[in-house]
Amino acid sequence: MEARFGWSNMSGSIDQLIGSLPEDEAQQTKVLGQVADIAQNLWKTQPESPELDLLAQKIGDAARVESHRVPLGESGLLEFFCAVVSTQGLRSTLIVQCLRIIGNSSADTSE
Repeated sequence: MEARFGWSNMSGSIDQLIGSLPEDEAQQTKVLGQVADIAQNLWKTQPESPELDLLAQKIGDAARVESHRVPLGESGLLEFFCAVVSTQGLRSTLIVQCLRIIGNSSADTSE
């Protein structure tokens, strides 16, 4: 993943992935699974990186769209950020974004 979505252009890569989510829920889950891989890799290799905050912000924005909520959960992104927010000593900027993801993903759905 790192070679495909080089960290230096992560904002553009994430914008491209999230901005072009297919309408099909299974395909959304697949694309968001790629984003989850990026998030997990970044957390393992650069947990203090501001890019992780940016990635979380983009995911929090995506979670505002009702049709993205189930795929966000099925892709593992919601579970990942729930685990991250429970980390001792986590910086406040990332805590805020994790809570946005959790809150936006938990908003009422028609299901």
